[in-house]
Amino acid sequence: MADTATPAPRNRLRLALLAIALLETAVALSNLPGALQVYDHDTTLLIVAQWVARAYLAAAPVVAAVALWFAVKNDLRRAILALAVLMLVAWLAELPALPIHGFRVPANWIGLIAVLKLVLFPVLAVIAVVLAVKGERLPLAAALVVAPLAAGVLTVLGFAMGVGLHGF
Repeated sequence: MADTATPAPRNRLRLALLAIALLETAVALSNLPGALQVYDHDTTLLIVAQWVARAYLAAAPVVAAVALWFAVKNDLRRAILALAVLMLVAWLAELPALPIHGFRVPANWIGLIAVLKLVLFPVLAVIAVVLAVKGERLPLAAALVVAPLAAGVLTVLGFAMGVGLHGF
């Protein structure tokens, strides 16, 4: 008879990290064609921003796949570290937009996501790195690295609800 007992917390954490890393890999792969797009910008700052964005779009699938590999191998600390690195790389890719557009925060859902991406997510990533390096509170570290994915899912759900209620 198969064992139907609740899986150990480590197995649940592993399954959660597998799901997170798999979703992050899928999202990164779906964004990969953007790394090949070239725009004819004429200012140095826009050119630098485009190259930084292209580098991020090219690196993200690799980093996400590394996180997935570590989760498959049951190396939870390194899987969390890779996901935290993905968060930090995404944050670095957003930084060139600050001198271009400034830090204007609209008073709506988009503004909240902007603040999360530029202020909160890098802090959460650093905390997750510290926890993973120490090998302490890995479930908390995993919860911290899922924040960008959760924010993205909530954004899509919010958009879908808005379209469903009010139409296009």
